[in-house]
Amino acid sequence: MADSLSEANETLTLTLSQPTGGATLGAQTTMTVVILDTTDTKLPTVTISTPKANAIVPGSLGGSLDVLGAAADDKGISSIQVQLNGGSITIPSIVAALGSKTATWTLSINPIPGINELTLRSIDTRGNVSKPLLSKFTYQVTSTLTVNVNDDSGGSVTKGFAPSSARFLSTSYKITATSKKGFIFSGWTANNFANTGVTPAAQELPALTFIMQPGLVLTANFILNPFTVDVAAGVFHSLVAPHESHRQQQYHHGV
Repeated sequence: MADSLSEANETLTLTLSQPTGGATLGAQTTMTVVILDTTDTKLPTVTISTPKANAIVPGSLGGSLDVLGAAADDKGISSIQVQLNGGSITIPSIVAALGSKTATWTLSINPIPGINELTLRSIDTRGNVSKPLLSKFTYQVTSTLTVNVNDDSGGSVTKGFAPSSARFLSTSYKITATSKKGFIFSGWTANNFANTGVTPAAQELPALTFIMQPGLVLTANFILNPFTVDVAAGVFHSLVAPHESHRQQQYHHGV
């Protein structure tokens, strides 16, 4: 007859002692047996206490972070499952007294700079799995951003960026190059534009939006203005400059 009574898990301890007939006992002489409730269908729960949801956590590149939490069930907790950024499942160690309906757990992880996502599940002694818990936090790592201007007399960049500043990795920033009189902006160059989100077209614009990467070096380039007002009247569809003969005519006629 099936057991339909819902009740707590039961435990018993078996002990071997007083061997006879010349037998001897080994190192293990006791064993705890757990009798599970066959009607257990209630799902366990899991929580995370550190870091809190949407927290900003300072750290270092390649550093580690301790994640702490708890789990609960009406019968007992067997294990916890943790996934960082959709990676492989890790089983942290849990602390729970025998027969306890609650447990605490801790796990050391290696977060990436920027937004991280933790997916957590708890499993009770019957094998029931909790609903997944999703928790996000931002791991802030700073790196030095170096900004050069190829010709100081040709222009400048947004205040606070040059010559260097500490910036958060995987964070979006905007910097603007401004040319001085007689010069024009001729594009951005970098030691490496990989993962910055900067396209070749964007490199040609004075206002540059980029995602900070480790050791990023940006250079704002300026050149002498190739345009000139010393051009005869007319309609032009490209860059133009006066012909040398025109300059000589202007000189001879006192223009």
